[in-house]
Amino acid sequence: MEYENPYSNAKQFWSAVKTKFELDTQRTAPVKPFVTLTFAQSLDAKISSANKQQILLSCKESMVLTHHLRTVHDAILVGVGTVLTDDPRLNGKRIVTYFLLADIVGRYMIRFVEPSEYETAHNPTPVILDTNLRIPENARIIHYHKQDSRCKPPIIVCSPTAYNSSSSKKSTLESYGAKVITVDEADCDVSGRPTIGAILVALGGQGVRSIMVEGGSQIIGSFLKEQATSTNSTIDLMIVTVSPKIIGSLGTGPTDSIVLDGSPPAIELKDQMYKQFGCDFVVASLL
Repeated sequence: MEYENPYSNAKQFWSAVKTKFELDTQRTAPVKPFVTLTFAQSLDAKISSANKQQILLSCKESMVLTHHLRTVHDAILVGVGTVLTDDPRLNGKRIVTYFLLADIVGRYMIRFVEPSEYETAHNPTPVILDTNLRIPENARIIHYHKQDSRCKPPIIVCSPTAYNSSSSKKSTLESYGAKVITVDEADCDVSGRPTIGAILVALGGQGVRSIMVEGGSQIIGSFLKEQATSTNSTIDLMIVTVSPKIIGSLGTGPTDSIVLDGSPPAIELKDQMYKQFGCDFVVASLL
C-alpha cells in the first residue's frame, strides 16, 4: 500500500476547498468574519461518549488536517465547557505521524517529517464563549502565550451582566493578557447569553476576519441553530470528520440541542467535497 504525506494532503485539501467554493477567508474589515464549523464525529453521529466523556475520534492523518485548518484561520472558537473539561491550548501544535509498513525483510517505522513552515506557522487567536465568566484564572489558554511567543492571548466573550459584575476577575484575566469583551444587552437572548450573530459582529470589530468553530456540542448546536433560524447566513463552510467508530445512544451528538420545527425541516449541505484521511472520511460543504 502506498502512503501519502498527511501534511501535503492537508494543504492540498484546503487549497482544493478554497478553489472549489471560491472562499474569501480574509475579508477586509468584515462586519461578520468568515466562519468554518468543524468537528469530528463517530459513524453514529456522536462527538463524545457516555456522560460526555471525551473520546479520541480523529486518526492521526485527519488530526493533521484539523491542525492545518487552525493555522489558516485568524481565530479558533470554543465554549468555556471545553476549557473546563479539556484545559486546551488551542494552537496549531505540531503533529508527527508514524506509519508501520511491511516489506519482504520485515517491519520498519517511517516518519513523515512535517514541513519546515510548521515551525513558524500562524497560530490562531483563541476565542472563548463564556457567558458567566467561569473560566479559571489558571487555565492553560490564559497563560500559554507567555510560554510560546508564537501563540496569542485569548479573547473571552461574556454577557453584559458578567462583564459589569465581575470587574475583579475581568481585571485579573486582562492582567494576564486576555481580552474580555461583551455585547449590548439588546443583543442577548432571554437567558442573558449573547447571540451568535452579535458575537460574530463583536469579533469582527476586534479585527478577526476568519474563525474556526471547534466546539463543544453546545457551541456547535448554537451555531447550527442560528444557521437554521436566522435570515442571514452564519456558517460559511462546514468540515466534518467521520470516524469509523460506534459510540451508542449514551453518547452526545453535535445536534442534540437543535429542535427544527419544520421551518426549515432540515439544514441542507450544498455542493459537497469528500476525501479520505487515513481511516477517517472528511466532508466539506457550503451551508
